[in-house]
Amino acid sequence: MNATKEPAQEAANASVVAFLLLPFPWLKTFAIMLPIYLAFCVFRAGNGALIDSISLTVIDEEGGDFGRSRLFGSLGFLVMALGVASLADTFTDSVIPWALVVMQVLAAVASYALPTARRPVTSNYLKD
Repeated sequence: MNATKEPAQEAANASVVAFLLLPFPWLKTFAIMLPIYLAFCVFRAGNGALIDSISLTVIDEEGGDFGRSRLFGSLGFLVMALGVASLADTFTDSVIPWALVVMQVLAAVASYALPTARRPVTSNYLKD
C-alpha cells in the first residue's frame, strides 16, 4: 500500500478545537459551558496517543529515550500546575480558565511544528 498517515497533521487539526475554549472565561452558565467543554474533550481525546506515536517514531528513527521525554513532559506539567495554583492563590480562581485557554491555544500553535513522521497504513493493526 502506498497510503501513509501523518499523525502530526492529525494532531494539529485536532488541536484547532482549542479555539472552542476562547469564550470559556466569559461563560457564566453551566448549560452553555458543558457542551463547549464536551466538544473540546471529544476532539482532544486522541491527541495524547498521537503525540506518543510521533515521539516513538522520531525516537526510533533518530535515537533517544522515550522515558526521558515523558519525564520532562511530566515535569513541565508539574511546573505549570504549581504556577497556575500560585496565580490562583495570588489573584482569584478566575485565572484558571484563562490559563487553560492560553495553554491550549499555545499547544494548538505548537502542534503545527511537530515532525512529520509517516507510517504506512495497514489493514490489520493487530499484525503490526
